[in-house]
Amino acid sequence: MASTHSNSVKFYNYHEYILATAQEQREQLGYATGHDEDDDSFSQVLLTHFENPHLPATGSGNGNNSNNDATRAMTRIIRIPREFSANNDLYPQFSTFYPGTEPGALTPADGGGLTSTSPLWLYLNEAELHEIVSSVNMRLEAALSPYRWQNVVDHCLNLVCCWLFDRIRDPYVKHRLRELETAVAEMNIRLAAEGKPVRVISPLRTGYLSLDIEIPRPPPVNEYT
Repeated sequence: MASTHSNSVKFYNYHEYILATAQEQREQLGYATGHDEDDDSFSQVLLTHFENPHLPATGSGNGNNSNNDATRAMTRIIRIPREFSANNDLYPQFSTFYPGTEPGALTPADGGGLTSTSPLWLYLNEAELHEIVSSVNMRLEAALSPYRWQNVVDHCLNLVCCWLFDRIRDPYVKHRLRELETAVAEMNIRLAAEGKPVRVISPLRTGYLSLDIEIPRPPPVNEYT
């Protein structure tokens, strides 16, 4: 993680990728910065948002496939990365850096024309995102920390009962993870009531690899950087 040493490894959002060809840009953005890579006007793009995987795919047998396809085409996913400096990997935690402000983020001042600026700022400010991420982190710590006395008791009871105890009652961790699901649903209701066109995806859906936030398909990169 970041430190005062100039040669130290800096935290960055590993959910970024470069669109280095016109074909890649057309596939991901719907346009290209130049007709081809040999054009003087062509420039690479550092993309910080992804296709939306959180809808049923075409051919799933769902009668709303056309609606899902339309929503998928009109939305993108911002991914908040995992952060390991606080507790290593005892339980999942997500970065509280605003995307594009991490110590290792690229800025126009770095040269090369690439920037880690995220279109998320069009929809959520830093305080709003910090509130969302901190709430998710708090509930994940409460549910999954191995040092919680409730988890310790559950593990001991399961060990004595050959893991039959979980069949009698839901363990503490399942109870707290249901609370997380409820909290995420309430976040989305509140965001919708505030007129914000974003949706928080439960980290259970991503296997805790990222905290995904659905946003409308953003305008061309040069319009929000």
